[in-house]
Amino acid sequence: MKKTMSCILSFLPTVLIVLGMITLIIITGFQNSGFETGVFVTILQILALMVEMAGWIMGFVMMIIYIVKTIKNKNFSVGIKILWCALLFYLSVFLFAILPVYWFVVVRKE
Repeated sequence: MKKTMSCILSFLPTVLIVLGMITLIIITGFQNSGFETGVFVTILQILALMVEMAGWIMGFVMMIIYIVKTIKNKNFSVGIKILWCALLFYLSVFLFAILPVYWFVVVRKE
């Protein structure tokens, strides 16, 4: 159960961020094309922004957890620890796509 939950938490930030972006792009397209948008669309925009922010926050938390997990792993050499910490930190800019990679390579084998 713990590995299943960590797998879901590794993929969830990327899914939430992409879902929020797609929703906001679609809403912006409707607004720019001249359709009348009401209160419902405004509420939908706020919800999409909240979902996207939840994805970013969750991604940062998971990045920190995985960096700490890498540093505490006694099976890794110093070079591998530095490599994984750098990858987790720098590649988190790209919608946290490194989190599922880390899960498949490191966490799944534990």
